[in-house]
Amino acid sequence: MVIGEPLHIPASNDNQQAVIVEIAGIDEPGIKKLRTALARKLQSSAGEVDGYDLGDEGGRIFIYGPSADELWAEIEAALRKFRSAGEIRVMLRYGPDGEDSEEKQIVLRANAS
Repeated sequence: MVIGEPLHIPASNDNQQAVIVEIAGIDEPGIKKLRTALARKLQSSAGEVDGYDLGDEGGRIFIYGPSADELWAEIEAALRKFRSAGEIRVMLRYGPDGEDSEEKQIVLRANAS
């Protein structure tokens, strides 16, 4: 179940690519803080932070736009700075969901304070 409203509405509906950020061990206040930080990074782009889901082992943030690489370029620094006790996994999906789209995985080590 995806929780939270989109924080940035894109100028077009051409959002076929995605960046999905999975954070191990994050709680609800932490994921909301990160979601807001990522949405701020995307304010000048066609990207959209489209909510999150949260489970016992962590959470995921869903970001959509016309280019997964451009979305990643916009949010990478914020993710690398984010203080997390758990590993952060990022999946770049180069096409629509459910269509055998090419994917790229990026793993960021825990960055605890």
